Amino acid sequence: GWVALYEWPELKAKLNKMRYQGLAMIDGICDAIEEGRPPFDSYDTIILDEASTAAVLDLDTVIRANVIKIGAAKDPDVATQPDYNANTERVRRSLGRLLKLPINVVLTAHVREDEDKGRGLTLTRPLFSPKLRNDLQRLVHIVGYLTMTELPDGTEKRELRVRPTRVITAKSRLKSLPALIENPDLGAILKDWKAIGGEVDDTPYEPPADPISESETQESTSESTPDNLTI
Repeated sequence: GWVALYEWPELKAKLNKMRYQGLAMIDGICDAIEEGRPPFDSYDTIILDEASTAAVLDLDTVIRANVIKIGAAKDPDVATQPDYNANTERVRRSLGRLLKLPINVVLTAHVREDEDKGRGLTLTRPLFSPKLRNDLQRLVHIVGYLTMTELPDGTEKRELRVRPTRVITAKSRLKSLPALIENPDLGAILKDWKAIGGEVDDTPYEPPADPISESETQESTSESTPDNLTI
């Protein structure tokens, strides 16, 4: 997380770091920005690192609440479909509200790799439940798949994919962006995009058909740590 900022002191100096404390915290930040309360009235960017972990932590909150509500009949160590449904709706509301604010919002997520046995493919997507992932992807301008490769000389090359492939989820509503951006700098990407007119593709986003059911993905999903998806 945030300790990586010590590698970029000029960026670290611009940021106010806050310890994540649940969806209520996101809702509180939204309240403060909407009401123009200092210092939130001066912020132009919110980064949630990682949004996928925030969703997982809220699932724990939902399970604890249901244990209290249902009692001994509820296994505290097993998430059921009602738990997942409530978790998806809660996270969708809070993150959806954050994404609609008139500021820049960056969500990071680990990736999930799901086996599509029918086509013999391994699909790489953000580590959210399918419904939540599709809802978030409709709201954002960019879904980028970020990878890092260590070169023989010891340097690193980063690549950001913003166009989908058969196996990788990605999206860009910013016209004229290349499919693959080497050593990406989000500020530079936006600056260059604005310099050529800042056109946005307003075509309604429809996620690709997901041949894998929710129950199957919960069983077959593996988490991949080195790569991230940025929304």
